Amino acid sequence: MTVSTAAGVQEIVARRVLIATGVRESSRAERLIGGTRPGGVLSTGALQGLVHLKRMQPFRRPLLLGTELVAFSALLTCRHAGIRPVAMVEPGPRAIARWPAPLLPRMLGIPLKLNTDLVAILGEDRVREVVLRGPDGAERNLAVDGVIVSGRFVPEATLLRMGHLEVDPQSGGPVVDQFGRCSDPAYFAAGNLLRPVETAGWSWEEGRRAGRAITASLRGALPAPGGGLQVLAGMTP
Repeated sequence: MTVSTAAGVQEIVARRVLIATGVRESSRAERLIGGTRPGGVLSTGALQGLVHLKRMQPFRRPLLLGTELVAFSALLTCRHAGIRPVAMVEPGPRAIARWPAPLLPRMLGIPLKLNTDLVAILGEDRVREVVLRGPDGAERNLAVDGVIVSGRFVPEATLLRMGHLEVDPQSGGPVVDQFGRCSDPAYFAAGNLLRPVETAGWSWEEGRRAGRAITASLRGALPAPGGGLQVLAGMTP
């Protein structure tokens, strides 16, 4: 591995490598949301960093896009910071997070708009309004001062795509066997890099299992490469 450190560029050579780069939320560009490019468009992670680490209030009346569990976490972060979202928008016919999470916006007095698409974000230096397309196909402008783009997680697989490891087309992460071993047996993977998205506890336990597998590999106690079971995300027998 070539890494950049405070001492300059260095080479690290390891007998085994565990890749655990996790997932990230899809960006506005990946969702093909049109409009201008004003400030005030944040992912949930960026919002929580500004609120909890920087003690900042990045906006007061944003739009919240998405209804995965992380979106309801964003609602609670907003409440903590004195931010009141104008609405919560979901393109699908129902909230993605399981019941009773969809009760939260109702309890906070925030409209939950289903079957609604975020078409465009408009503004100059800051977000001024958004264009929403409702279930009737009509487009309406809504005044807001920010947008929280939440969820739709994808594996952070940039390192994989720069290298030689086989990628699972279903998940976007690496192809692994039941030991977490990649197509190159010197590499292992664990955590949400393998699928979007599981809990921190699940990923922690998977990391422990990967550590035991790597120990066995170094002892020569694992089956030869190709002798394991290939694990593909989203595939059923």
